[in-house]
Amino acid sequence: MHKAFFDGACSGNPGPMSVRMVVYNPEGKPILQVCKSIGHGTNNIAEHSALIELLYVLKEMKIEKAQISGDSRLVINQVLRKWRVNHRHLQELVRQAQTLLKDQPDWRIAWIPRELNVADGVGSDICGISYASEGAGQGSRCRGSSALRKRSRSHIP
Repeated sequence: MHKAFFDGACSGNPGPMSVRMVVYNPEGKPILQVCKSIGHGTNNIAEHSALIELLYVLKEMKIEKAQISGDSRLVINQVLRKWRVNHRHLQELVRQAQTLLKDQPDWRIAWIPRELNVADGVGSDICGISYASEGAGQGSRCRGSSALRKRSRSHIP
């Protein structure tokens, strides 16, 4: 089973946002690392957008079985319908993630602590955003997915 990790962040809240993801093949080797700036917004929008970006990438890579992990309790619990979505601007993002997950019955999603999230801090220097908790320039180099560059960004607010 593939393992995939996502993280979204912004510098300030609201502020410049980025999404980050890492995908490992079943043998545990990284096959994709992405860090991408996505505009201006809140941390919650960035976290939800990171999950959606990852789900699109997994679908485009034709990955049928995946364990998807993120460190946002809000995103995980809202997508799993354990928590209500109280803010209208997040409802569409949650619906998009739920639809993508519904179409892939062998994708599992779970919360993990931040220190176990390998996507946390990936490529913050490449995205052009420095985060105080990570330190400027400390992120690892990311390869941008051509699928991400080519696809319409209509699913990102």
